[in-house]
Amino acid sequence: MEVFKREIDALTSTIVINIERKDVESEVEKLLKDYRRKANIPGFRVGNAPLGMIKRMYGHSIMADELNKKVSHELFSYIQNEKMDILGEPLPSEQDAKSIDWDTDQNFEFFFDVAIAEPFEVKLSKRDKLPYYDVEPGDELIGKYIEGYRKQFGEYKDAEVVSESDLVKVNFADNQSDFQISNASVLVSSIKDVESKNLFIGKKTGDKFELVLRTAFPNAADLKSMLDTDDQGLESLSDNFTVTIESVSSYVMADLNQELFDKVFGQGNVSTEDEFKSKVIEAAKTNLKKDADYKLHIDAKEKLISKTEFALPDAFLKRWLITTNQDITQEILDKEYPMFREDMKWQLIKGKVIKDHEIKSNPDDLLRIAKEYTAARFQMYGGYTFPDELIENFASEELKKKEERQKLVERELEEKVIEFVKSTVKLENTAISYDEFNKMFN
Repeated sequence: MEVFKREIDALTSTIVINIERKDVESEVEKLLKDYRRKANIPGFRVGNAPLGMIKRMYGHSIMADELNKKVSHELFSYIQNEKMDILGEPLPSEQDAKSIDWDTDQNFEFFFDVAIAEPFEVKLSKRDKLPYYDVEPGDELIGKYIEGYRKQFGEYKDAEVVSESDLVKVNFADNQSDFQISNASVLVSSIKDVESKNLFIGKKTGDKFELVLRTAFPNAADLKSMLDTDDQGLESLSDNFTVTIESVSSYVMADLNQELFDKVFGQGNVSTEDEFKSKVIEAAKTNLKKDADYKLHIDAKEKLISKTEFALPDAFLKRWLITTNQDITQEILDKEYPMFREDMKWQLIKGKVIKDHEIKSNPDDLLRIAKEYTAARFQMYGGYTFPDELIENFASEELKKKEERQKLVERELEEKVIEFVKSTVKLENTAISYDEFNKMFN
């Protein structure tokens, strides 16, 4: 058996694996005998079929399996032993592929193309500059924050006339059967059909009107939920219903009072509107600092990519993407390859910085990242005052999941790479309004 590398060009090579039949023959014979002991073939008792028959029936497939195992082991052992930092995965060579005669060939040759990136160095210094934005929220943004809190903690209250944003309770009665249901909830704004929506608007409690149900609510899953029925029940209903308004509720934003202050910032932490506004400004600036850090992250990434030039084996990478992704067509590849290439370049640069500067994951930093991720998820669902102990418990559970932990480790390491960039280049603090800052993302 022999394994060696044959260079195609500076970035691509072919790994050649020569395996003699005798390298796998003993294992193949062993497996054939095992098959014979278990084979249930008509005309023979179990285990008594002639070995020659078993060999004719299963010999080629067993040989192929054993060769595949041997080739795979030798291929990746060679890559590991030679410390080859390959890109993507090895691909069977298209030029060197040979057909196999399973009965007569005594030697088997396998060829795999592999590729690497051109060696490079990451060079940054204080001569390199990056802007760091100090974003001023402004009155308009603060007003939106306050309005957002008021909406978040508002509630539905009884109303007399249906408007587009109201929640109505109705009675649905099928005009062609005995089916009817009371207290069905309808959020008027969710009705996409304009004519159907207008039938609700302006109505009062007790008003009735005719409605083509499947026109107003074309989504079958939503309709089944609203009518509290199943597929069979929905199928039995007609399209024409009589709707009776049973109650009307309008969503009313929360007042600026102590109850709202406590819900947003915790019991007793705020007692006046001025204190509330100050806290809102503080929260806005905290979020804007995160946005500024994110913008710095983008700029630092772009700085590293633009300053670090090296060649990639584009032809190999395109072939690898097409070969390993059934959903990628040539048209998609032509359109999206530049984005993939930049991301590949960033991953290599990031890996180089991590290796050169011995950046490692730290349990405390990883837990902090996990807690920030968990807190952000809570905030998406309106959670602003959860105790730290609860957030830490959730974060710790996330870290026990292998895939989630790996994602968080990657996030932590990328954060540390950006911190390395920040400490290496010159940061220029730049004051900017929220509107101007926001335009950068548009």
